[in-house]
Amino acid sequence: MTKISDNTRSKFDRCGDKPLFYPDDDGYVRELISELIERRRYVRRESKFHLKHREVNYFYTTRVITIDGKGRHPETGEDAFLELLEQLYPRRGRKPDPLSQRDQDAPPSSLVLDISLDSEGVFNACAGRHGEDSEDDLAP
Repeated sequence: MTKISDNTRSKFDRCGDKPLFYPDDDGYVRELISELIERRRYVRRESKFHLKHREVNYFYTTRVITIDGKGRHPETGEDAFLELLEQLYPRRGRKPDPLSQRDQDAPPSSLVLDISLDSEGVFNACAGRHGEDSEDDLAP
């Protein structure tokens, strides 16, 4: 969990008129807000007992969830609130890194390389060459 300072004066919502943390908040509320921040969910306090993310409202004292324009959600509680946010507002995944994807793919099974560093093999390969000699070959 993200550690939150006790200085509530610096913890205002985007409008600057309501604090995100109150001095008498329970640890449970601080942890929930910290979890939302850690998940990069913008959260604001509509009142001391009301958290809001976009259209989803959570009243943590009664554990009730409501959605603007739709009413009360059938499930209740912190876990249902977090799960609902994931369902309604899924995070876009990052594109996979091509290098990490390469390491996951199995190498082809039929690929076999035979590399000979034997100098005799080099000369033998040139012995059967047909065609004209280059100027380098004719130099003394």
